[in-house]
Amino acid sequence: MISAEGFTESFPAFADTGAFPVARIEFWLNMARKMLKKERWGEIYEEGAYLYTAHFLLAETQAMGAGEGSGGGSGGGGGIVTSESQSVGDASFSQTYDTSSYAGAGQMAATSYGQMFVDLSRMIGAGGVQLRSRGSGSL
Repeated sequence: MISAEGFTESFPAFADTGAFPVARIEFWLNMARKMLKKERWGEIYEEGAYLYTAHFLLAETQAMGAGEGSGGGSGGGGGIVTSESQSVGDASFSQTYDTSSYAGAGQMAATSYGQMFVDLSRMIGAGGVQLRSRGSGSL
């Protein structure tokens, strides 16, 4: 059963209610319930809904950190993260990410959770549904 409690148990990075209020988690879980077809996702429906929620919570948080308010503003953002670097003292580390396999995934490619969601949706054959102009359009 999809729930905020189940979500934070599965994704403990989102358990801090100060950073991720239960109301925001519930909002994105409700969106996932509306956007994902339970029949299509079958046994991995809950995992898909949780990845969907994690993606949007993280994207919302990143947008807020970039000064875009609640994430519902212009939608500009910085795009897909393709590399990162960190330094501690004299040591530094950098990593480049190959995002070419997420071409056409839209904003879902912007977070690792979104990328995992896209991977799962492609495995169950839901990827093409996003391109339909008529019908339910649900994943």
